[in-house]
Amino acid sequence: MRNGLKDDSPLKVQSIHFTDIPNFSDALIDLETEATVHNMQRAIETGRLIRDKINISMKYPLAKVVIVDSDEKVLAGYKTLEKYIKEELNVLEVVLTKDEDSYLQYKATADNRAMGQAFGKKFDKNMKTQVENLSSE
Repeated sequence: MRNGLKDDSPLKVQSIHFTDIPNFSDALIDLETEATVHNMQRAIETGRLIRDKINISMKYPLAKVVIVDSDEKVLAGYKTLEKYIKEELNVLEVVLTKDEDSYLQYKATADNRAMGQAFGKKFDKNMKTQVENLSSE
């Protein structure tokens, strides 16, 4: 590992084990880049979990993956790292959108015990049906 270093280089020591570990500066850490990479990792992990759940091997490329987030800044981060997302998830196209309603559906189910304790006799089949029929809004 010492080959190629100049003789007067401070890194050229008898063994690599004698080399000092360099200090780092907290000021050099870019928190925005760190958050962007973290979001990308979460998107890739989620994509892999979904592929595993529906039994689609990573060998087979998908036509597209849709990433939904309400924050424009996060979507811009995904756009800058789109190449890596395509590579890791083996997809041909990455679609970024803020439109949650087109892709997500929320469903409410009543916790019978908690609702019974909170509402008593008012919590009946009618109320349970109303909770289950709540819209995503």
